[in-house]
Amino acid sequence: MQSYRVREYEILVDLLADLLGNSCEVVLHDISDPEHSIVKIRNGHVTGRDVRGPITDLGLKMIKENGPETVLYATKTEHGKLLRCAGLVIRDNQDKIVGFLCINMDITKPPQGGGDFSVPNENSSPRLEHFEMNINDLINSNIQDMLRNMGKGLQDLTREEKLQVLRKLDEKGIFLVRGAVKQVSELFFLSRVSIYKYLAKIRGEQKV
Repeated sequence: MQSYRVREYEILVDLLADLLGNSCEVVLHDISDPEHSIVKIRNGHVTGRDVRGPITDLGLKMIKENGPETVLYATKTEHGKLLRCAGLVIRDNQDKIVGFLCINMDITKPPQGGGDFSVPNENSSPRLEHFEMNINDLINSNIQDMLRNMGKGLQDLTREEKLQVLRKLDEKGIFLVRGAVKQVSELFFLSRVSIYKYLAKIRGEQKV
């Protein structure tokens, strides 16, 4: 059920999109259903998303860390678009995060006249945020980014390297999503029990 606090921001989606124009995507997320969190979006062509798309990995990380309240950053899409992004946390009366209002401006051809439009270069670390239309693709994109950075294939990872990948996924909040453990276990050719044991070790709850 959509949070009434999130619904209060729906009018801002249209206002900001009308003000900022077609090169600026405005997205409203309700995290009660992270796999289909997008409840309203304007100019979705910027990232290729639509209503009922999932929360991003950055959003999951902010939920896990309970903040910050706002973020401002530059990132790059899978297809090479350069984006200037801003996000606002939406909280309920109990101070719990219930949603996000996000603005993603396409600055592939930046406007003249000032402003910080610095963006990651081709050889920089993995993208800060992945914009996907389903959770499976979100998980796969994160794992593939890590593997490219490590210069290895999934089948070549040692036990410690698998732990490293799982640790980074956990830090990103990926395992907050229902079904994430199942998908990761299939990609790693491990049982779900093994993944839970690895996560317990990572979180310091017990030793494998």
